[in-house]
Amino acid sequence: MTDARRFRRFILYPRAFPTGSNVLDPDALFSFIETERDAVWEMSLTAEDEMPDDDEAHGHGCLAAKKQNDKFMAKEGRPPDDEKERVHYLGFYVLHKWALTSSHLEWLNCALYPIPEDGNNAHYALLLFPIRGVAGSNKKRRNDMRKVRFFLRQCMMGPTRYSCPSDTSVIDWLEGIVMPVVPHRSLDDLQAELAA
Repeated sequence: MTDARRFRRFILYPRAFPTGSNVLDPDALFSFIETERDAVWEMSLTAEDEMPDDDEAHGHGCLAAKKQNDKFMAKEGRPPDDEKERVHYLGFYVLHKWALTSSHLEWLNCALYPIPEDGNNAHYALLLFPIRGVAGSNKKRRNDMRKVRFFLRQCMMGPTRYSCPSDTSVIDWLEGIVMPVVPHRSLDDLQAELAA
């Protein structure tokens, strides 16, 4: 897998936004979810070369939002409120594989694995897990996670915005959501920018 390989990180509202805010928080966008395995955290991504069509990627993003809204409906017995509880897919940012796996960490390993999901063979998980034989505290591991999020913020490109067909009733509100615009760069340009 080459360092220049590109991956998409889907933008889901409200997960990537602080409570009540319409401004994207890159730390929330790049947050890791603790898995069922002890001390393993993951972030979902999609490989651009395995799903080169943006429309297909957007379709999977809309499906991810729908699944979460269906889960809410099953649990609460009512549909989620559009602006407070409903999950909306808003598009994606792009990251080079190099950015995903090049953080200098002291207590955690960082690895990218293909994990097909819901018929999406382009789905990958960026995993963080303790370095074998290195006893790090939870505080030290959280510090490593912050390093990864900070590095990904510096390396992200985009967004490519999108509104799902199911969101037409709130399109004006969704278009008012603020997301930082970062130009796309080649891997060489990105590495030179970070080295400067």
